[in-house]
Amino acid sequence: MFRTRSLALLAAMLMALGVIGVAASPAQAGTGLFYTVVDADRDPYNGIYLRNSTGNFADATRTSARYIPYGTRIELICGTWGVSVGQDGDPNRPNYNRRWHQITIPNGQVGWMPDRYLNTPNVANQLTPNEPECGQSGGGNPAPQQPQPLPGGGGAYYQPRWSSGDPYPPDSVLTISRDKWSYDRTGAPRSKADCKTDKVDDHLPADRNGKRVTTIGTWSVARLAPVYLIEHNFERAKQLDFIILYDPGSYANFTDPSSCDQFFDQSAAYKKWLDANPNAVLMVLAGRDTRDPNWAGVGRHKGLQDKVLSKLRGYGYNRVVVCDYRAMSHPDVLRNFSGMMAGGKTTACPGQYSARWTP
Repeated sequence: MFRTRSLALLAAMLMALGVIGVAASPAQAGTGLFYTVVDADRDPYNGIYLRNSTGNFADATRTSARYIPYGTRIELICGTWGVSVGQDGDPNRPNYNRRWHQITIPNGQVGWMPDRYLNTPNVANQLTPNEPECGQSGGGNPAPQQPQPLPGGGGAYYQPRWSSGDPYPPDSVLTISRDKWSYDRTGAPRSKADCKTDKVDDHLPADRNGKRVTTIGTWSVARLAPVYLIEHNFERAKQLDFIILYDPGSYANFTDPSSCDQFFDQSAAYKKWLDANPNAVLMVLAGRDTRDPNWAGVGRHKGLQDKVLSKLRGYGYNRVVVCDYRAMSHPDVLRNFSGMMAGGKTTACPGQYSARWTP
């Protein structure tokens, strides 16, 4: 009896001194998938708090035990869908990443973290490789909220000039003015370094009006915007299934030494995109400028053929579509058919066209 009481007293003393502790509850099963917490917003803080749910980004218990300094290595438990998290306050780039993770931090605390703040290899709204879904076998606790992915069909339009007065698409399509995706140049570019591509995805949202942005359209000299995106952020480009080039230009436009066209293999870029996404469709709405009646006295679409279509032979009518409007004026091609950017992918030419062909 005395020995038992002595052992109990010793244990209590050691516990009070912190030498031994109360047994913790069983830990969540990890996945062996370790990633780092990152400062995605470049905020003035040194870290971020674990969240208590996926349905409200503000749902956090702000104690030191739940605080995670940036650079901390954590372990994933499972993934799920939650509220969108992105860059607040910018109407051109709304909240966009809806993936969340249940995670374990080094002190054993378990909670929720938006994918935006982890250096996972997936892009926004894509699953992390080998991570189980929450609530499934080996997938941790069920998430408080698991909304379904948004449907595709949202559209964005890359504007070719800084000035106003150009035709605009419907309000449901986001217009990205040139200053937001390209750089103002003085004089002709001397090398490809003068044609930087790193702004092209800055204002391209993941969703628009309740739909994932899977369509982009360009008109005239904005023809390089999709090529910039393919070169700069191919993972984002692969999420697109429909690119529309509105009257992209003549042979003289494509070979203009004062433009950046000369430094990009546009046909190779589109081939890379089409090969990577078997559901993707490239559509060209060719008006008077692209038909190019001034080239050798005939309209042969030479700029389009040489610079865009030369490496796209054999894809067929359902992958690469040219809608020929012959004498339709340059602005009318966009003005008449801008609504296509809001309608989702199609292989049908709009309106009254003179021919529908493929390279």
